[in-house]
Amino acid sequence: MRPTFEGVGEIRPVAVVASIVGLGTFALGQPLLDLLGRNPEFFVARRFPVPDIWLLASGLLLVPFVLAAVVLAVRAVHRDTGIVLHLVLLAALGSVAAATILVNAGFGSWPPVMFYVVAVAVSAGLVALYARFPSARTGFSYLGLAPFVVLGWFAFATPTSDVLFASRADVPEAVHVGNPTPVVMIVYDEFPAASMIRGDGSLDVEHFPSFGRLAADGVWYRNAVGVHQQTEEAVPALLTGRVVSEGSIPTTAHHPFTIFSLLSGDYDVEAIENVTELCPPYICGNVSRPVAPPGERWESVLGDLSVVYAHLIAPDDVAAALPPIDQGWGGFVDQDTGDFDIIDRFLTQVSNDRRRDLTRFLESIGRMEGLASFRYAHFLYPHHPWDLTADGRLHNAPRPPGRDNVGWGDDAYLVAQGWQRHLIQAHWADTMLGRVLDQLESQGVYDEALIVVAADHGITIRPGTGHQRTVTDDTIGTISFIPLFVKYPAGHPDAPDPGTVDDLRAETVDVVPTIGDVLDVSIPWATDGVSLLDEPRRAERTASVMRGTDGDVEIPLDLAPLMEVVEEKDRWFPGGDPYLLAPPQWESLLGQSVANGVDEAGVDVILSQAEELAVHQPGAEPIPAYLSGTATVPEGATGQEIVAVTADGVVVAATRTYEPEGNSALWEAMVPPELVDEGAEFEVWLVRGSASRPSFVR
Repeated sequence: MRPTFEGVGEIRPVAVVASIVGLGTFALGQPLLDLLGRNPEFFVARRFPVPDIWLLASGLLLVPFVLAAVVLAVRAVHRDTGIVLHLVLLAALGSVAAATILVNAGFGSWPPVMFYVVAVAVSAGLVALYARFPSARTGFSYLGLAPFVVLGWFAFATPTSDVLFASRADVPEAVHVGNPTPVVMIVYDEFPAASMIRGDGSLDVEHFPSFGRLAADGVWYRNAVGVHQQTEEAVPALLTGRVVSEGSIPTTAHHPFTIFSLLSGDYDVEAIENVTELCPPYICGNVSRPVAPPGERWESVLGDLSVVYAHLIAPDDVAAALPPIDQGWGGFVDQDTGDFDIIDRFLTQVSNDRRRDLTRFLESIGRMEGLASFRYAHFLYPHHPWDLTADGRLHNAPRPPGRDNVGWGDDAYLVAQGWQRHLIQAHWADTMLGRVLDQLESQGVYDEALIVVAADHGITIRPGTGHQRTVTDDTIGTISFIPLFVKYPAGHPDAPDPGTVDDLRAETVDVVPTIGDVLDVSIPWATDGVSLLDEPRRAERTASVMRGTDGDVEIPLDLAPLMEVVEEKDRWFPGGDPYLLAPPQWESLLGQSVANGVDEAGVDVILSQAEELAVHQPGAEPIPAYLSGTATVPEGATGQEIVAVTADGVVVAATRTYEPEGNSALWEAMVPPELVDEGAEFEVWLVRGSASRPSFVR
């Protein structure tokens, strides 16, 4: 048969639609629905309503239908123009579809020109076959079934189906509680225990007074560890008492047996959840994190998906110029694996609003009546971004210079600046706890309440660490060991004496069995943990295991890995004060008076926040406690220049430059917020000589 173009203009409208819809599905809807279908945490973290999920999926698949309608309309007005538009559209969609295939096949590292030439060439070949051969057009017609197949696969064959079809029937019946006691449970996020421990193993009550208050009234389980490195598994483990199986998602559909379902029969249950959906709506109502307004919700989703889609179809060199999809921008997707880092994405979405959770939780405590009340909050602190002072005000510090997208560089001092910002925000977590304890006392339930405060996992802040949250034998000290405090109801016969420091191994899966023990409730499902009050069974443990992305890691029963990290932290922050950070050998610079600083030709030290400091009002937000600028030296910058920040003539911060370029280099430092509020006069100096005999120039 002689090939011809003559039949293109005679293609029936249904065939035109089928070709555009089929190719458009593989170019537009299928890549995103594949990603979303495999990662239902995207919807869970956003509390995306089920109708909206259906609407999003359907909308993505309807776009090619709209394009097809446009082609038909043009063809009806002007036949030849319609033919050209049809073929051009097929070529464009084919190029995009080919690009997604190339990226998924591992060819994203090709030079962009080669990448796009191949994508366009593949598409041009397909369109040529379509235009020349009737048999090819017949084959394209079958592609019209693609959106229906893709939608069915997304809805019924992916993990997201558990979100779409979850129901109340999936939740077990609650049990009767014979010994009701008010229960308050707080879970912090990304909080290593080392942050609050001194070099001698004691609790740093000076900088963590609220945790000290709770420890004095309860039990500090110093040897506590988490069982998962990721929040989407670690939090369900805390709330179920079970190690989470691979592939599960943090929803009621996958975790029907939780402390919420256990207590829902007799208890008034309210929960603040941010990245999980473990308390069913008919139990917790709207007290859990609220659904964003439709306009805001859709604007956020579509904006994020547009960036993700661009990464899915772009070669590496082009993707590098796009908004970065990493933990700095939001941790939305791992470009190597295509898996969502949904926790970080969600945190970025609410980074300035995370404090609202505390307000909602305090209000929730204010509604506690009687003994049968359960209040739960998952606070997204001190998880990065580290942008708050100890009193909860934004200081606007960007990502620490020692941190890349997901790991840490080799410059120990720059990494220590990350430690500093983490510690400052950890002090805010302590402030939050203090307000909760005050509210419980004001409500009159503190003494009789069972209060559990824990964290899901920690974070590694160490030079040369490839990923801050990958647990290995070298990172268990910061990722595995977490704060765990329990204040038992006053007069509980089996509770240890208040102020007890318990060094037997405790695991986060022990929390639910402990609550059951105190309430005298038999947990109606098998747990992997034991009651913290059951010391004989805890003593039988030979080791603990944390499940991570690189496999399971065994955690020895002693405190050695934890204390190794504590000692490292204390070298940078004597006494636990984050504002005592200084470059090595320059620690004694802090507190010195600068009475004889001089101007030196060719030296220029710039304070970028000078205007903000001049107009700052006490208590205002944002507070310019993060200072930065440049240091210029005539002999050429090395990135090792020492910079001193003075407040009213006294050195309050010592830092070091980095990223030299020519004669200039960057510097940054954190200063105590109280000095900013007091209106201290800040100046910056280049330091010459030694710490014992410095000279200050600018």
